[in-house]
Amino acid sequence: MIAFFPEPYPDELLYSVLARYYVRSGYPIYRSAAEDLYRDAWITPDIEFLNPLTLDAWQHLTRNQDRKHRIFHHTMFPYYSAFLSQDRQKELLTKLAGNQKVRCDMLRRIGEKEAVKGLLFCPLCANEDRKRYGETYWHRTHQIPHLVICPIHHCRLKYALTRKKDSRSPTLLTAQELIPISKEIAFVENASLIRLAEYRNEVFQMMKDVNSPVPVHVFFDSQLAYTPYKSTRGAQRNITKLTEDFLSFYRELPENPVAKVWQMQKVFTGDKLNPYVICMIADFLQISPAALVDRKLPPRSQKKEFDARIHALFTAGYTCRQIADKLGISYESVKKMKAGSYEKSRTKQKGKGGAKRTDWELRDKETLPLVKEAILAVKESDGDRPVRITLSAVEKHLRLPSKSLLKMPICKKEVEQYTETMEQYWTREILWALDDIRKNCEPVTWTGIRRRINITRADFDRCLPLLLRTGEAKLLEAMVAEGKKE
Repeated sequence: MIAFFPEPYPDELLYSVLARYYVRSGYPIYRSAAEDLYRDAWITPDIEFLNPLTLDAWQHLTRNQDRKHRIFHHTMFPYYSAFLSQDRQKELLTKLAGNQKVRCDMLRRIGEKEAVKGLLFCPLCANEDRKRYGETYWHRTHQIPHLVICPIHHCRLKYALTRKKDSRSPTLLTAQELIPISKEIAFVENASLIRLAEYRNEVFQMMKDVNSPVPVHVFFDSQLAYTPYKSTRGAQRNITKLTEDFLSFYRELPENPVAKVWQMQKVFTGDKLNPYVICMIADFLQISPAALVDRKLPPRSQKKEFDARIHALFTAGYTCRQIADKLGISYESVKKMKAGSYEKSRTKQKGKGGAKRTDWELRDKETLPLVKEAILAVKESDGDRPVRITLSAVEKHLRLPSKSLLKMPICKKEVEQYTETMEQYWTREILWALDDIRKNCEPVTWTGIRRRINITRADFDRCLPLLLRTGEAKLLEAMVAEGKKE
């Protein structure tokens, strides 16, 4: 039974609070503490989120603040869920606050988190903690994925390895016992790194409630209004120019997660919700952290404002030629707007013989570069579960009509060069599953693989010859041998 419980420090992970409780309570072994803290005493403590707790542990943890407050202020939940839909975020929050088991690995994939090496710390923050509180603790801010410097002191973060290689024994480890008193401080002068670290930290600290109902990709599109990245009327985006300027703006960064046009496009279609990338784009567009968190749309879009201005000029007696010259658009476009046929003319063009025939030979040549980019995008999958490269997968990525690639022989041949057998595809899936298991610090088991990719044992055996050629040969042979014993 829990007799006391430490109060969380500012920005402290709940994992850190539980670790401090374990060390101070004098338990002879970790298992004894786990039985008082967790519903499942054998579970590996989740560093970033929270495993289901016993009722006694929850009551002590929330004696001064409710569960929602603890989740938003002492876990990484607000970071990973920052740009999910409001309904999805509420659903996950309800489960976590309700002490239910949540598959947090799905949230980690949104942040495209690299393999966990341990907990990060800032040596200067640790020194200040010891002076102020007599001990240091694990800060949430230092665990933000892809954050390499402290947003307060601008020095490089360091790793405190919390588990030995191949160690599977669960435990709780405090920052006080693992973080040394160090005078070796590596300061960073890279302006882009410092600005991004401060921006991301400010956004993270502002996440104290459920998201804005405005999706981030819709908000970003509204922020492009009246910039070089939107057409005069605002109906089209120039993603290519946006990407070029974005890369130039962040040229000082050691690594940029957005290097291709299609990667930028995925953010503006709502297919990519990586908080790191979203904060980079917001910083580039000079959107304040407060505006990014509390997203609001203007009363009228650029398109509606433009159409209203055209209408006002017509009402004032301007001619089509005068309006075209005044607004810098084509005379034909103004005439069509006056006739009310502008939108129709953009979607359906007719000639003397009715609908114009598609020049598939020309379309084939023009689409080939896009197909090459799409193949790479489908294959990489941004760290998500692998997708098999097929004609339909490429069509779906490019949003082409079904079976349209069958009419483009050059593009079709390009896709077929990368088409995999099922065994090759399953091999990629299994290797991805192994990598994902390790990222989440889970033991490598057949159950863990099957839960991620839903592969049968028979199919696993079919691709075993290919798997044994990889660097995972010894592990997989041991897994097969263990399976035969069962």
